[in-house]
Amino acid sequence: MKKYFFTIIILFFNNALIFSQSIGMQVIANSGGHFQNGGYSLSWTMGELVTETLDNSYILTQGFQQSFFTVVEIENIEKDKNFNVKLYPNPTSKFLNISFSEDKKENEFFVELIDLQGRILKSFNILENFQKINLEDYPEGMYFLRIYNSKNYTNEFLKTYKIQKLF
Repeated sequence: MKKYFFTIIILFFNNALIFSQSIGMQVIANSGGHFQNGGYSLSWTMGELVTETLDNSYILTQGFQQSFFTVVEIENIEKDKNFNVKLYPNPTSKFLNISFSEDKKENEFFVELIDLQGRILKSFNILENFQKINLEDYPEGMYFLRIYNSKNYTNEFLKTYKIQKLF
């Protein structure tokens, strides 16, 4: 009995000295941040393609950080209903082609490439019906392409497109 008692005691105290490996949760994203004020904190990441959840309460979450949030619908404002442009391939890894409809030849267009933090990465005028944009220098993630009509030296907003840049 003493033999078992000492064995149990040794095993019990040995377990108190054994430590396991701990790996914290990490994400690699193209943008994100952390804000803390008083007893509240806010952490966010954008651009990662990891997980997706959908429940019966009409809440869809995507990405690494999953939490409760309020969905706010944004009204789509399109100034020119006849405006027709094709962006391809989307998603892309190298080049994005912009092709305007035939009836828009007489217009000039101003284009901005914007990241998820709202920074304008590239802006240029398009005078032709077709333009090829090189995206090789930009990291993988989500971008926005905002198109304006720049005829008569005014930049009238037309439409914003979501672009997915792959590796």
